Amino acid sequence: MIIAPFSWQPQGRRKGVANQPSQLPRLDHDTPQEILTTIAQARRWMSGLIDGSLASTDAIDESEGRGERNVRKLLPLACLSPTIIRAIADGAAPKQSHYQPADGSSAP
Repeated sequence: MIIAPFSWQPQGRRKGVANQPSQLPRLDHDTPQEILTTIAQARRWMSGLIDGSLASTDAIDESEGRGERNVRKLLPLACLSPTIIRAIADGAAPKQSHYQPADGSSAP
């Protein structure tokens, strides 16, 4: 049996966030209302799918004219944590650069 000493040496730089700003940018004044409206709409759709009043995401597309793919992308908002929804309503949620309002307009 041969025993060779081994010591792992990290190579290169550490990956990850090197510096995180102390204050994250917050949502502007009108954005929380748009987000909350979209969440309420997604909850209404989810409720309709669960109780059977809406047969599928295609039925939502036909009744709302939102596009079936858009409906599928927005439905997970119905499952957001109450803590997250409260932070959005209070304006305390951090601004995310990838948010796009449900009406298709660009985010501020």
